[in-house]
Order: sequence, then structure tokens, then C-alpha cells
Amino acid sequence: MRLACRAALRRRARTLSAQPAGAGSFGWRNGMYEFGDGEIYYSLVRHLKPARIVEIGSGSSTLLALAAAEANAAEVGRATAITCVEP
Repeated sequence: MRLACRAALRRRARTLSAQPAGAGSFGWRNGMYEFGDGEIYYSLVRHLKPARIVEIGSGSSTLLALAAAEANAAEVGRATAITCVEP
């Protein structure tokens, strides 16, 4: 079960481009939030399809969550609200 879950998460993460980050978009080679943590976060958002995400701070992880939320909306037609709280 665990290996199947890991394989599914890895497939989801591969759907995001390996291009560098552009203005207002996520890219894996951003110097802050890259492979590993980013793959897990993106894959979980894609898999769980949450109605709301709350982040403390904003930056590369927010862009990654936005990319996953947009992919989910295109797939299932339901938006994810993303709220960022700057400390």
C-alpha cells in the first residue's frame, strides 16, 4: 500500500514542469522550495483536492500550491481557496 501511494504521488509530481521559475509561476529550480518537499506538497494537494489551503508566509510553496490547485480545478471543476498569512 505504501509503495503504491508513493508511486502515485511521484506520478503527480512529474506533471509539473522542470523549467526554472518564471514571474508568478512555480519552477523546481527556484533556490528555495525544490524537489523532495515540493514533490510531496504538490502531490498531496493534487491527491487530496482540498477546498482551502492556509499558509503561514508566502513564496515558492504558495506558487506550488497554486499550480496544484489550478490543475485540480481543471480536472474536477472545483476551486481551492488559498489564504496566506504573513507573520
